[in-house]
Amino acid sequence: MSSNFTLALTGQSLIKRDTRDVSAPGFEQVKSILRSADLSFTNFEGTILGRNGGWPLKGSFYGSSEPIVLDALKDIGFQAVALSNNHAFDLGPSGVLSTLEEVEGRGFLHSGIGRDQADAGTAGLGEVAGRPVSIVAMDGGPGPDFMYAANAGSGRPARPGVNRLRLTQVLEVDEPAFESLREMQTRIGYTRIDLTNDSQPDDPPFIADDEIGIARAIFKRSDRFGRSVKIDEEDLRRNLEAIPHPRTRAGSSSPICITITGRRTGIRCRVGSAPSPSAASTLAQACSSATVPLSCSRLSFIGVGRSSTA
Repeated sequence: MSSNFTLALTGQSLIKRDTRDVSAPGFEQVKSILRSADLSFTNFEGTILGRNGGWPLKGSFYGSSEPIVLDALKDIGFQAVALSNNHAFDLGPSGVLSTLEEVEGRGFLHSGIGRDQADAGTAGLGEVAGRPVSIVAMDGGPGPDFMYAANAGSGRPARPGVNRLRLTQVLEVDEPAFESLREMQTRIGYTRIDLTNDSQPDDPPFIADDEIGIARAIFKRSDRFGRSVKIDEEDLRRNLEAIPHPRTRAGSSSPICITITGRRTGIRCRVGSAPSPSAASTLAQACSSATVPLSCSRLSFIGVGRSSTA
């Protein structure tokens, strides 16, 4: 087995039709690069309208594709796909099941959606060029709770869906503004019941003592005006534990692709009470720490951004 391993990484593939009849020179060059790599990887930004059917769960931003687009991705040169993103649930659980069925039937290495939370959060494991490889994919939203996979329990069946990394946006305001919001909340008579009703179909968020929840907005007392996100510590722990430890074979370590999609990864964040420049930097650092020890021969990739892996 060669000590060299070439990993080709792209951003999202928001693909709507079969592209195998496209012969543009630039496209041919891209395909040549992807086909020459040991492993080529993309984020399949969509859901498949397949045997399980489904119903649109979005308005004008809804999107689904026929199974044939996966044949096109194979032809382009992709062998591995992340499936967790804001379009993965556009057809509901039926679309998730069809996507899994069609992706698995074509032999893609994949991660990010599943038949329940345990399945959605499991790393995709495979062997490429004689070397074990892994994919872990998660989505930071925003999206409704019912979009995300759940395990069975307490009289509830399991729900197929997306692997979640909950990121809760917080609007930071200074002390005078915070007290004005508190007075407004009191004078309007906005109660916890109102917050519960406005949060439907999701459960109401946890509101700390230095926060105020109105409708779907959470305001936090601060010394500044700005935005931040809170990373759910249980989701972070669960996803970090899914990242496989480096496996070696003949002295070589195994490549791991980690993708984190979402529209809030660039915002300043907190894990517990610890501030960080952005959710992206915090997540990248946490994922890197989870995969140590690193060696110069080991390949590790963190993808963060607005529904993209680049």
